[in-house]
Amino acid sequence: MLELRKYQIPLSGGDCFEYLQFLQLQATLLHLYQELFPIQWGNSTTGLFQQTCPGAYTDRELEFLKLLNSWFPVENYDDLEAIEERYEEIPIYPQNISWWNEDFEQLSPVEQFIISLLGWGYDLEEWEPVFGFTPTHITPPEQIDWEKLEQLCLVNEAPLQYFYNVVSIIDRSSDCIWIDITDESWESLPWTKENILYLKKQWELAVELSQQMTVFSEWLIADIEHRYKAFNLWNQAQKTSLHCPH
Repeated sequence: MLELRKYQIPLSGGDCFEYLQFLQLQATLLHLYQELFPIQWGNSTTGLFQQTCPGAYTDRELEFLKLLNSWFPVENYDDLEAIEERYEEIPIYPQNISWWNEDFEQLSPVEQFIISLLGWGYDLEEWEPVFGFTPTHITPPEQIDWEKLEQLCLVNEAPLQYFYNVVSIIDRSSDCIWIDITDESWESLPWTKENILYLKKQWELAVELSQQMTVFSEWLIADIEHRYKAFNLWNQAQKTSLHCPH
């Protein structure tokens, strides 16, 4: 009886709006399920409006959300049934820590190294005990030719080849929405086929970048010479000429 009340025609204006919004979101999810996963939709034996869980979604909608979870993280799998309010848009959860809110000493060695290159970490006199060598000069990030750094990395073998991407991950300039967004800039996208496919592709990129980060991190901490190579690559990317006012 409680579930039937969802489909009763409301009497007040506010209730009417919520009712129509509920039906619209439900219709949108079911349409996307049918369009994006036609085989699973056709094989489903779940009733269209069947709801055995106390949460916000019907069983057929939960099937769709669980399928989406195999493409990118909509929500923790075990928590889907317990969601009490519908997502009006597709939530996008940050997959990268906000290192500026963390204790710098507790960050990983690769994060400390890159952040120090970016000018927000250890001073030059602190490099020897932490990274194993003392640089005479670190090119400030505003003097780095980023295209040049990317090309310099590409001509090297992996894992040094990943150096540019690792900097981009930590600097949140990777052009991957899952990596670049922060808790302070939480985002969501409307429920459309195009947005879902976009987020799927972006998640595949996020996984690839994360794997590169892992491989590069292991390589970087394995040998002082590796850290020195990455450091030299950074300085080699300095702009050849700086703009001077006429």
